[in-house]
Amino acid sequence: MAFSGSLILGVSDSQIDQPFADPLFGNALAFTAALVFVVYLLIGQKIRKKRAWIDYVFPIYFFAAGTCVAIALISGRDLLDITTIGVWAGAGLAFGPQVLGHGAMNFAVKYVAPTLLSTLILVEPLLASTLAFFFFAELPPLTSMAAMLVILLGVGLTWRRKVSFGE
Repeated sequence: MAFSGSLILGVSDSQIDQPFADPLFGNALAFTAALVFVVYLLIGQKIRKKRAWIDYVFPIYFFAAGTCVAIALISGRDLLDITTIGVWAGAGLAFGPQVLGHGAMNFAVKYVAPTLLSTLILVEPLLASTLAFFFFAELPPLTSMAAMLVILLGVGLTWRRKVSFGE
């Protein structure tokens, strides 16, 4: 049910007038990222059974940061030409979504099935739309809101039926 809501959201997203050149391409990238995240959680579950949280996340975050720096250097970016706002935004992203969000997922994957945790990713559009409403007064189209309700219902039913701590 949650996945079908995501498909409806993707289709409704491509139907509205947007300044983006190809919203379906963005949706395809988001879908690919979700698949990669599921694999990441499955691997994480195996590793977390034997390692403490900090011993697991520190190498992963270090590798991710190193990869970002390498990509920036390869693409010709001047790393010394970062504004103060850019540094604060990067720090906010590192400590907010990365450490709190992904860190919580990496902690929980030892205790909760990765397939169950991965359903939470489907709630991100709902949370992003809620924040966009409160911070920017943006209201998504009715079709998108209906799709988000289907997603929320599907995730809620999944968690209600399959919560399995300590696997």
